[in-house]
Amino acid sequence: MYSDSPHQFYNIYQEYSLKFYQLPKVFFTNELYKNMSNHAKIAYAVLQDRLQLSIKNNWYDNDGNIYFIFTNENLKDILNIKSNSTLQSVKNELIVANLMSQERRGLNKANRLYLLRPIVRNEDIYSIDRLEADTVEMDVRRDEQGKFQSGSTKTVLPDEGSKSIGTEGSTKIVLPGENLKSVAPEGSTETVHQEVQFLYTNDTDFNELKEDTYKDTLQDTEAEQNRILLDNFSKINELSGLSNETLEMIATFSSDIKEADETIGIIFRAKKKIEDARGIRLDTHMLDAEIQQTLLKNYRKFKTDEKIKNQSNYLFGSLKNFFEDITIRMSESSTNLKYPKLHEWLDK
Repeated sequence: MYSDSPHQFYNIYQEYSLKFYQLPKVFFTNELYKNMSNHAKIAYAVLQDRLQLSIKNNWYDNDGNIYFIFTNENLKDILNIKSNSTLQSVKNELIVANLMSQERRGLNKANRLYLLRPIVRNEDIYSIDRLEADTVEMDVRRDEQGKFQSGSTKTVLPDEGSKSIGTEGSTKIVLPGENLKSVAPEGSTETVHQEVQFLYTNDTDFNELKEDTYKDTLQDTEAEQNRILLDNFSKINELSGLSNETLEMIATFSSDIKEADETIGIIFRAKKKIEDARGIRLDTHMLDAEIQQTLLKNYRKFKTDEKIKNQSNYLFGSLKNFFEDITIRMSESSTNLKYPKLHEWLDK
């Protein structure tokens, strides 16, 4: 029989309520991605959702790889990000995790962004399958009345004068009425709400509480000051010769302003070491893109290699080798013109 019940119709509002961004589960199992910020993970999901738009726009290169063309302002709007430093932080996280790469396209042109597939290991497959199996098992634990079976967490709200005995292996929380007797099974954890004055009684000294509160306030203040300094790091160091993008990347991967300043110092100490040895001066601005890539490689190394104990020394050695390689390439270009533009890297 025909029915015009509204429940039978497909509704446009209901259909749109079922549209979701997909977040790879491997982000929560693989050590390469687990420590990424939720902001970066969500950004990946949003960009992944826009792959179809890139295909419609014919945004793919000669190899068939799909890319995005977004200005920073477009990206901030899409990802609901307010500041350039936060956007750069998100992009750098994805680049270091090898989930995104970008291709520079020259002055006043938006970079091409490529989204990369996450790495899935055998361990990830096992972890994801186990997680999904655990979810199914939790559903199976319900009996016909919808109550959890043995091994579940049970909350009991008894009637006056009732008795409650927990299931073996369960955690039971009992809010008793008057004259309630509660018998706890062996091996279970039982929490019973008693009189309020007994429930919250402790021997914490008020002066200790004030001291802890004072310390927390100082720590919060210091953290806020540090955040402000890192957010403005590129402005503070705008005369360093490094680009805003490189400076913002350094701020992103630094735990505090002291570490960010130290990184700047390491770059220029490594550069001066080679300049003094070779008797030349290198143009920091012309080398900025390669300096940035060298830093990114090191940041990735720090995230994945636990054997590195002194990151400052490692970074200094890496940058020194980079500047040494530049001077060698310059020397070769002067004899066989293999690198005709390398003279531009010299400080004029």
